Amino acid sequence: MKKEAFTNTLGVLFLLLGITAVINTYIINSFSDTLWLCYFGLTLIGIGALLRNSYLIKAQLNILSIPLIIWGIDFFWFIFSGSSLFGIVDYLFKPGPLISKTIAFQHLFTIPLGIILLKKINKKTNFSWIISLVQVSIIFAITRIFADSEKNINWVHETSLNLNIPFYPLFWLAGMFVIIFSTDKILKKLFRI
Repeated sequence: MKKEAFTNTLGVLFLLLGITAVINTYIINSFSDTLWLCYFGLTLIGIGALLRNSYLIKAQLNILSIPLIIWGIDFFWFIFSGSSLFGIVDYLFKPGPLISKTIAFQHLFTIPLGIILLKKINKKTNFSWIISLVQVSIIFAITRIFADSEKNINWVHETSLNLNIPFYPLFWLAGMFVIIFSTDKILKKLFRI
């Protein structure tokens, strides 16, 4: 398969998966449940692939890589031990719509396929972290305003680890900034992207 066709195929896959995730979540739950960072990430990686915009793809990997790795650890921990380590993937093993559970498996392939896309597009992505910071700040504000604290979308109200952290919004933003900068540096060092 030619590089362009491969990139287009992955772009369409990510875009359709992101749109399906948002529509499915809206129908089953509510508008606020569509605000998960990973749903935005899927959609924007798809758009980035179709437009050959490596900045947009890398910005999503900066945001999502560490949280998705943690999700993956929790998933495999549950598979091998029968219980969740962090309480993140418990929803997968409870009764619920099959389409929602199928979409959730994007957590396992978004990072490797995103890296492959960046390698195929092969454009420098200096300062993609700026896009990541702006995006995270906007989604944080929207989620804090529109999602109730009981749903705790993107953990913007508290961690699921039951920690009492003073000034939690500042802690969340600082944590995401560290995740973004760290991931950006790691991706540059390991993959030269």
